[in-house]
Amino acid sequence: MIFVLIPVVVLAAAPDKAVFYGVPKAAATEQILMAQDLFYNKLASLNTITLEDHRDISYQEAKDGGLLPAAGIIFYISIENVNESWAFSFNGELPETGKKASYAKSYDSFYKILTEAGSSIQAVMASLVSPDAEPVKELTEGTVLKPSVEMLAGTWGGEEFIDKIVILRSGRGFVIYKNGATMNITVAIDGSTVTLTQSGRPNASFYPDIPRQIALVSAQSAQPISWTMKVTGQDNMMGTKRTLAPIYGEGGDIISAEQTEISVQWSRRSN
Repeated sequence: MIFVLIPVVVLAAAPDKAVFYGVPKAAATEQILMAQDLFYNKLASLNTITLEDHRDISYQEAKDGGLLPAAGIIFYISIENVNESWAFSFNGELPETGKKASYAKSYDSFYKILTEAGSSIQAVMASLVSPDAEPVKELTEGTVLKPSVEMLAGTWGGEEFIDKIVILRSGRGFVIYKNGATMNITVAIDGSTVTLTQSGRPNASFYPDIPRQIALVSAQSAQPISWTMKVTGQDNMMGTKRTLAPIYGEGGDIISAEQTEISVQWSRRSN
């Protein structure tokens, strides 16, 4: 079986300055520019780096012109429509050491690139700053472990809007969001598959990436949030999360929400 293994590290170890380059002008459709701006804004919101905006020039143009910085972090994205699929990569580079990392994936829907922007950024940052990590690839061999609730009991993390996930030996647990909301969950194991499912009433605060008024309406009819995970190490899980995701209008604004699945990676935490 094939899985993505993403090391989780403290981002404070990364250089504190970064640059973000734009897509080539020939590829700059309205959709792609919207994705470019989303990635730029997410990076700019990180308090661990100071980001310079170079969206007016592509990475390749800067490289050919000898304009790439000698230090810090270089970021850029690539998106192509190939045979009705979207070939995407989010790329990072440390020019001082020559280390590079890329999160590459093929999507059947453009908006999924946007909903997985946070995990794409986290994966590349983790790979760049970990001294022993290999560059991130879409598919990497991993050994799947047969889990038990006792084995999984503890605190986990790894999602952009979630502070921690706590699994109890009773087969229950809870999710604490960074906005202060708390979700109760149940934990079930079937062979090597771990399923964690929201229990209790719907709550708009469980969808912090969706505007509040849209979330209040959408949450009432949404299916319970759930995770389908595989244990890929004593302290690592990965899989998919079924949740509401924002739908973007032509102007780049979020206009509604719909059920979708996104890729997630968790790592065990000490608290």
